[in-house]
Amino acid sequence: MIASFLLAVACIATAQTAPTTDAMRFQAALDLAKKCGDATVKGDFATVLDLTHPDLIKAAGGREVVLKGVNESMTKMKEQGVVMEAMKAELPKSLTRSDSGCFAIIPVTVQMTSPGAKITAKSFLVGFSSDDGKTWTFLDGTVGEKTLRKLVPSIPKELEFPPKVAPKVERTESDK
Repeated sequence: MIASFLLAVACIATAQTAPTTDAMRFQAALDLAKKCGDATVKGDFATVLDLTHPDLIKAAGGREVVLKGVNESMTKMKEQGVVMEAMKAELPKSLTRSDSGCFAIIPVTVQMTSPGAKITAKSFLVGFSSDDGKTWTFLDGTVGEKTLRKLVPSIPKELEFPPKVAPKVERTESDK
């Protein structure tokens, strides 16, 4: 689904100071995941790609290819009446460390509307920081653990991926 690809874009931003506790690292990851979600909902995909994990952009064919594809996909979605309303991130619960950095699972809830329906999807982002929590990048969990581990081989085996959850679809008045 196109929304999955949009969530798959990874976001990175620089914090003012390096976090010194896991709680501070979690908050930094949450703040940046929210920034990624806000940019996605606003349709500011150039900014989203500015904040995207470079491995994802490289694997997808480069910045220009990805930006063109996302813009075309979003145009088609809008023409079909599909609108991303919100992407809400939650605080991660644990950190997994490896030689390449820190990883965290950030739960997210995405709300979309389409003609006759409201869709709520619960998923997660895999957050990665190579500088002990100062900057983070995020990859969308809905693409699946196998795909993510292929795209980013440095994801440690110890990182536990949550199970997939089917989206909740509520019929709205125009469809009853």
